[in-house]
Parts: sequence; structure tokens; C-alpha cells
Amino acid sequence: MTQDPETAKPETAKPVPLPYQRLATPGAWYRGFADYLLAVPEGRPLRAMFPMPTDAAQALERHRHVLSRALLNPPMEQAIAAAIGGYARDRLKMPICPPTDEGEAIADEIDDRGWSTLPAWDDSAVERLRAALDPLPVFAKQGAARSEALSLEAARRHNVAEYKAEDLLRLPEVLSFVTEPTALAATERYLGAPPMLIALVAWWSFPGHEARDAQRFHLDIDDHRFVKHFLYLTDVDETSGPHAYVERTHRPRDYGAIIGQGRGETERKRLFEWLFQTLRKSDADVARHTGRHATRITGPAGTRFLAMTRGLHKGVAPEKRARLLIQATYGISPASAKRLADVPASALPPGLFAPPTDALLWLFVDRAR
Repeated sequence: MTQDPETAKPETAKPVPLPYQRLATPGAWYRGFADYLLAVPEGRPLRAMFPMPTDAAQALERHRHVLSRALLNPPMEQAIAAAIGGYARDRLKMPICPPTDEGEAIADEIDDRGWSTLPAWDDSAVERLRAALDPLPVFAKQGAARSEALSLEAARRHNVAEYKAEDLLRLPEVLSFVTEPTALAATERYLGAPPMLIALVAWWSFPGHEARDAQRFHLDIDDHRFVKHFLYLTDVDETSGPHAYVERTHRPRDYGAIIGQGRGETERKRLFEWLFQTLRKSDADVARHTGRHATRITGPAGTRFLAMTRGLHKGVAPEKRARLLIQATYGISPASAKRLADVPASALPPGLFAPPTDALLWLFVDRAR
């Protein structure tokens, strides 16, 4: 017997289950990870390293402490990455990038030498992104702070002027770059865990200035594992600020080999301090202590590459022509005690902030607005 549609009661709509657990704050991620380590046998060796934090600031302090311990300990680094991968996949149910042969080959090259090229960005896509950046203000760094908003012409008085992540994420052209499938597949294969965006910046480097800050050799320690995705938006040759990278200086065993050259404890301690406590390093010291010279990555606008910048690197100061590039950093943990930006989801192109993009961008975009 069928029910009269006039008198039938509508069924209560069943909530659609979320594809994965959505976290509101970095503190929630760290608390969930500590809870996960208590629940799985393989978490036992790491439980003392990642205790349940009382707040996000304590979580960040512990994050930095563990990073410093794992830098020279390959088994510890591998165990941490494997545990975070298990937490992301099994507990949070994070979206997984489908593996590809190309992605695996790129990831293997990053693991071996520290960086790898990607297929070039289409000329028309580069032009659209350049055009989208043109009206945005830029900001010169002044120590740890930023200047007031500057025009591009006024910014030329400085070495470097950058765009804000909050402005960049509102551009569909930038989101296409951040979510490019080949880069994400290779990144996830290398990281061993679903990636999340932990930094986003685009910047101009101008000629006519002495090299300073990141224009001198250094290494980044952004997360337990991380990869940076670079895209040149101007032609880059030897005189216009190429990225310089010292291959095979990015792994814990590479650090150990550099420090192990020291004859005796005093010299090994000096090399340790040079590597990790000397913020900016000279070309001569890098060549002497590593035994190799940096590879300079050049190419036309649209050139792309992935790099694990825990290896020694710098952006060479341009001599003749300004350089513009955009860089996205993908990590495996929040690597911060607070959200990195507060861009409303409504400010993004319609339909874009949905799985898996929302999992990638959750530290920057407020899904409730």
C-alpha cells in the first residue's frame, strides 16, 4: 500500500558524513596527535616527545624542541614522519593524492639531491598570474616587521618586497598554483603524509642592492618534513637572481657527514654551530665545508621546481633585472601555534573550498565565514 503524497511526512534529511575530520585550530591538531600516539603501539617511542599540550603555545615549543633533536637522527625523523602520516590518514581521514609515476620519480629525485624540476607553467597562465598581482600592494621587510603598503616603484628602494598571503589566496590563479596536481602528488610521495600549506609568499627581488638575509646561504627548518614549490614569474638567468641550491645537504645523514669532517670534538662542535647557529653563511664557507658548489636554477618565466630547503640554499641577489617568483610551502604538521591567516572561505572562488582543497588550506582559510 502506497502512502498518499499529500499526507506523507517528509523524511528527516540525514547528515552527510564529512570525508575527514576538520580541525579548527593548530592546538586541536597537536592534541589529536598526542592522543593518537597513546592509542597505537607504534606511537610508544614518541609519546614522551609529544605529550598532550595544554595550549597551542606549548605545542609549538615542543614542536621546535623535537625538530632540533631529529635533525641529526635519521631513524627519529623517519619515525615522526611515519606517525604523522598514520595520524593524518587513519585518524583524520585526510584526502590522499592519487600516486602517479611522474610524482614518484620527482619525489625520488628530491630525496636524492634535494630538489627536482616540474613541468613548466603555461605562458598564458603566467601572464594571468602576473596581471592578477599587478594591482596588489607589496611590503618590504624591516627586520621581523613589514613596511607600510608600497607601490612597486617605491619598493625598488629595497632588496625585496613581498605580497601578503591573505591577498594571494583570493586569486584563482594562485590557488591553481597551490593545488597543482603534479606538485601535490610528488610532495605527498616525498613527505609520506598528506600535505598542508604552511606558508605562501610571492616576492620581488630588485637589483642594485647588496645581498642580505635570504640572499645569503642558509637552511630552513620549517617542519619535520616539508617541500617548497617555486614558480618563476619572470625570466631568470645568471644575472637576475637564480635560486642556488647545494645538492645533498638536506638529509640528517648529510648534516652528520658535514659535522663528521671535524677532527676532534672541538672542531665537530664548531661545524655544528656553523651549520645550525650561523644564520647566514658565506659562499666560501659553504664550498669548504660541503666540498661542492651550488646548482643555480635558471629558466624562463613559467619554470617550476620543488625543493627541500632544509638543504643549504639562497636566492642570488639580482644584478641586472628584477626577479618575481611565488612559493608555496607544504608540510605535514601545523608548525605554528596559531592560524597563519584568516581568509574567509566566501572570499575564494565559488566551490573551490571543498575537499581536498579545504584540507590543504585549513591553516589559512576560515571555513565558517
